[in-house]
Amino acid sequence: MKNEINARQQGWFKGLICLLFLLSASASFVAFSAVTPPACPVQNLTKTAQSTGSVSYAWSAAGGTTEYQVWYVRTSDNYTSSVVTTGSTSISFVGLPAGTYRFYFTAMCGQGGSNYIVDDVILI
Repeated sequence: MKNEINARQQGWFKGLICLLFLLSASASFVAFSAVTPPACPVQNLTKTAQSTGSVSYAWSAAGGTTEYQVWYVRTSDNYTSSVVTTGSTSISFVGLPAGTYRFYFTAMCGQGGSNYIVDDVILI
């Protein structure tokens, strides 16, 4: 009888371990799928002009992209601009005070955005 109980307990325990493994594997798959960015990155980003208080960029269109989002952070005070949404493959920022900026570019396609590209600029 003692061996019979141990065999049942071992079977139940093995079943529980298998269930937990399957659940964790399933959760990992869902989490991985949820954070994988769409394959439509901003391509060939180029700074096309820079002068006192202004900077311009251009990039290549990415297949499947519906629009692009661009914003910047002024690093001296962590000011973050509003996100500019555009269907164009170029953008200009004018009237910026002197300082160091970090510009962010992302392509929107499918149900989300691509990884973003960052460019650091010092404006005088």
